[in-house]
This record gives sequence, structure tokens and C-alpha cells, in this order.
Amino acid sequence: MTLLAISEEKIGKLKGIFESLDIELDVSSFNKRLRIQKLVYMFRLHEEIKPHLDFKYNLYLRGPYSPELAYVYYHLERASPIYIKLSSEAVEYCKEILSLNTRKLELLCTLVEVLKTNEHLFSDDEIVNFVHEFKPNYDVREIKDMLEYFKSLRSRYRLDLN
Repeated sequence: MTLLAISEEKIGKLKGIFESLDIELDVSSFNKRLRIQKLVYMFRLHEEIKPHLDFKYNLYLRGPYSPELAYVYYHLERASPIYIKLSSEAVEYCKEILSLNTRKLELLCTLVEVLKTNEHLFSDDEIVNFVHEFKPNYDVREIKDMLEYFKSLRSRYRLDLN
């Protein structure tokens, strides 16, 4: 499969997921692209959505970022949406993620990315302190609350960190 074909498939799946959630895939500003980066990052934790949004992420200043996803959303016109039927649970999960503002999404995604590699090595307090050092614009209480919120999400929706 060529890069062009892979990209068209990924574009189609991205558009299909957003269409199935009835949300606009608007990349017209930095803040909108940042939000899409965080939404996709969180959506793909759900086992049903993960195969459709298989993007690699790295941790950057504003949280996890996928250059591959950026390439895809800059080329949206190259493919049509691929219809993806989501269960009511997957839609419910995505709607909950969509309800978060971008600031909370950035913190949540950063926490998840730190948990992916450190969850079994460090205590919750150590994770919180690490994230606070990385993102001092969030206070410790806010980070702790978001960690507890993520634990709740993970339990309710059986989210996969792998």
C-alpha cells in the first residue's frame, strides 16, 4: 500500500469518525487544530475507535502531538469520509470527551501520556508532581482532580493505554 493510499484511508476514517459524532472537522485555526489533536488522542483510547484512528503521538509542550495526524487534517480534501458505525457506548464516551474545554483536554492528554510509560513505576503523587513540573500553569489540585477523572473514565469505558 502506498503512502498516498494510507493517507487517504486515514483521512477517510478521521472524517468518518467526526461525521458519525456529528461534529465539524474544522482546522482553520491553531486552537481548532490543537483541539482536534487532543480529541483524537483521547478518542483512540476507546477500543472500538482505536483501529480507526491509529496515529502515533509524542509528548510536546502542549501535550501529545501527532505530526501524522497534522498531515492528515491538512489534506482533508483528498478523501471522502469512510462510514464508521459506533456503539452507543463509544458515542457516549466521545461526547463526554467533547464536553471538556481545550485546557482540560490538554491536561488530560498529558496525564495519559505520562501514565502510559510511568503508571507502574510511580505513585499517583509522583505522577502529579511530574506533570506539574512539566506544566506549571496547572496547579497540583487541578492535576489531581484530572487524574481522578481519568481513572473514572478508564473504569467506565475500559480505556486502553497501550
